[in-house]
Amino acid sequence: MTQAEDASRGARRFAGKTAFVTGAGSGIGRVTARRLASEGASVAFLTRSEDRCADCEAELEALGGGVLGMVGDVARAEDVERSVQRAVAEFGGIDIAVANAGVPSDPRTIVDTTIEDWDRTIAVNLSGVFYTVKHAIGSMLERGGGAIVIVGSDVSVIGCQSLLAYTASKHGLVGLTRSLALDHGPEGVRTNIVCPTSVSTEMMSNLAEAEPEIAQAWIDSVPQGRMATPEEVAAAICHLASDEASFTNGLIYTVDGGVTAGNFSKPQ
Repeated sequence: MTQAEDASRGARRFAGKTAFVTGAGSGIGRVTARRLASEGASVAFLTRSEDRCADCEAELEALGGGVLGMVGDVARAEDVERSVQRAVAEFGGIDIAVANAGVPSDPRTIVDTTIEDWDRTIAVNLSGVFYTVKHAIGSMLERGGGAIVIVGSDVSVIGCQSLLAYTASKHGLVGLTRSLALDHGPEGVRTNIVCPTSVSTEMMSNLAEAEPEIAQAWIDSVPQGRMATPEEVAAAICHLASDEASFTNGLIYTVDGGVTAGNFSKPQ
C-alpha cells in the first residue's frame, strides 16, 4: 500500500468522534490535533497561550470540522474540569482523550533540584494527566467506551542521568496507564502510552539553546541518529486512538529510534 493510499484509507477514521487534546498550542499536541481534525474528529483542545489557542483554532477550523479551543493550565484541576465540561456541552461527549501537555525540568540531580522545579514538573507532567483523564473518562463511560492516549517519554521506561524531576514524572505515567487499562478496559475504555525520544519541537529547541551539550548527547544516544518528528509521534497517537487499535490496551508504545532497545554507543 502506498503512502497516499494509506492516508486515503484512514482519512475519515475519526468521523463522528470527539477528541480532547491537551498541550495543543505547539509541537506534538498541535500536530495531533490537526491530524485528528483532518481525519474527521471534532477537536476540543487546551493550551496555556491565548495567541496559540486562536492560531490553532483557526488552523483546525480551516479543515472543516468542529473545533473548540480553550486556554488553561493542566496543573490546575479546575481549569481541566471546566474545559472538559465545555467540550461535552459543545459536542455531546468525549470519545478520545490525548493527555499530551508537559514541561521540561532543569537538568539536575536530587542535590540541586529545587522544590519549586520538582513541584511544577510533577504538577504538569503527572498530576495534569491525572486531572485530564479523571475528568474526561466519565463521558467515555457514559458512551460505552473510548480511547485514552497518554504522552510519556523514553525516560518513562529508562533512567536518565541528571534529569531527576522529569524522569520521575514520566515514569509515573506508565503506572497510571497500566492501572487505567486494568480498571477501565472491562468498561470499554482503552488506555495506552506513547513514549517518544527527543522530538523536534519548540521545547527541545529551547533546551538545545540553553544546554547544547545535553541536547547533542541525547541525539547521539539514538541509534537512528536524529530526533523524532512531531508527525511521527502523532501517527502513533492517532493509531492508538483509532479502532485499528481496538484490542490494544495498556501498551507502552516507544517512538524512539531504538533508544530503549539497549545500550548504544555512537560509532566514532
